[in-house]
Amino acid sequence: MSARVGRLLTVATSVLLAIALALGVTWVVLGRGVSSKDSQANGRVQALAAARQVAVNINSYDYDKLAGQFARVQAELTGKALADFTQNKDNISKQLTANKEHASAQVLDAATISASSDEATELIALAISFTTPKGQAGPSTSYAQVHLVRNQGRWVVDIFQAVT
Repeated sequence: MSARVGRLLTVATSVLLAIALALGVTWVVLGRGVSSKDSQANGRVQALAAARQVAVNINSYDYDKLAGQFARVQAELTGKALADFTQNKDNISKQLTANKEHASAQVLDAATISASSDEATELIALAISFTTPKGQAGPSTSYAQVHLVRNQGRWVVDIFQAVT
């Protein structure tokens, strides 16, 4: 009887060990899946927040504080967006300074078009107002499609494009 009990204990222990191993593997796989989904959702939220802020920064200026504002915007850009901004900033500066303009933007709405762990495309609706010594114009509604990439752990804008 003791040899039989010993075999039963060995079989029972083996079965319980197999069940525990299966449960452990399932927990790890499902846990990683949830963690990955949480991480991706968090990345989407961060990308949308970055797109909203950059859209405001690109469309908000005070003619007498352009150097600092341009530096802030350039730090948020890369690739084509940075090249386009660098190419056009002197003309923007001349226009804003000549007219003594203040431009302010406010996000009306924003939506994610597509997103992955390292890039996202967002659509941003803005209300933009201009103030000059002659008075205020606006707000007018403007739309931008913003493509972001993750660069060194933070979201930066690769393409900033007006949408009509």
